[in-house]
Amino acid sequence: MEKTFTIGYRTFVLDQDKAEEAYAAKRIINGRKTEAFNLLPLKYQWAYELYRTMKANHWEPEDIQMQKDIEQWQGDELSDYERWIIRMGIGYFSAAEGIVGDNILHVVRELVTAPELKLVLGRHAHEENIHADSLLYMISSLGINPHECESMFEQIPTIKRKNEFVTRTSHDLRRDIDLTDPMNKKALARNIFVFGDRLVRRSHFDDQPRLLARYFRCHSVFQSNVQVGEGAYGNLVLSRWPVVSR
Repeated sequence: MEKTFTIGYRTFVLDQDKAEEAYAAKRIINGRKTEAFNLLPLKYQWAYELYRTMKANHWEPEDIQMQKDIEQWQGDELSDYERWIIRMGIGYFSAAEGIVGDNILHVVRELVTAPELKLVLGRHAHEENIHADSLLYMISSLGINPHECESMFEQIPTIKRKNEFVTRTSHDLRRDIDLTDPMNKKALARNIFVFGDRLVRRSHFDDQPRLLARYFRCHSVFQSNVQVGEGAYGNLVLSRWPVVSR
């Protein structure tokens, strides 16, 4: 069924059946492939709302005042261990942000077919760029040698193995794959959940939160988000002070 409508001096014909067929073919994966970024009509409203939330959460590194941090860094308040932890953290995340952003753009966003989800993933990649920019801002503000930061975290074997695993998993999916195959779907799911783990195979079943806390002589709190056998993926907080509640 065709519908005709006029805008100004131009008349357009809409093939209603074709439009409804295109809408029905929208899927998160294995959907209609097109170079046209046709968001409307929205099928995944939740994804669009997530994008709007992410966009509203925009921030710039320069919004954070570093004067107090600079004073502490240049003074005698911080111990050598604390300065080392800061350098290690900056060094690790300087590399990690690039790995995450690269994987979002060149793996996950390429395999997702719904434009609403591509919008979300594009904004996610932009957020990783902001994170990388914030690390540059911290390094330049504190006057830290960036090469020293980049090289220090490579001395921890479990972190080095983790990064090798992540990049290998990412590179394995940089090809045309058939996502109707359950094994390839599992490979994509594994790719998405490879960041932050405890007691899983890729880190040789090491308890990374415990090892990092002992290595840095800190207290730690690990919150799992996804269970994988007896292990988990999640978020880790290291603190110089005991964590009394969570």
